Amino acid sequence: MRNTLAIFLISTALLFTACGGDDVKHSSDYQEKKASIADQEKSSPKSFLTVKFDYHKNLLGKWVVEGEVKNSGSVITYKNITLQVEYMDKDGGTMIKDNEAIDGEVKPNSSLDFKIKEPKVKGARSVNVKIVSAEG
Repeated sequence: MRNTLAIFLISTALLFTACGGDDVKHSSDYQEKKASIADQEKSSPKSFLTVKFDYHKNLLGKWVVEGEVKNSGSVITYKNITLQVEYMDKDGGTMIKDNEAIDGEVKPNSSLDFKIKEPKVKGARSVNVKIVSAEG
């Protein structure tokens, strides 16, 4: 009976040792990959952030730009996002460029809505928006 108990304890210990080693290795590999992805997302936020927008003039003649900033990354949350709003004339030439800070943060695989109101820009016919910077 003691032999059976000893064999059972030894085989159980070997089983847990063998399984535990693989888990540690897989966990370590996962952490390394996650750190590598985080480094990529942190060093180049514009590669993981996109902006969609629409614009119109309100009843007072002010430009209203509404849209969302989307984070396609999987690890980093971005904050202190700065957008460049460009007002263009009828020929597509730039009239005014204005940087706008967006309040809030964009978590991985989510988006953040924004709304910008700009005073009258005489002669402007269209608007373009792009991401200038963000911190991760």
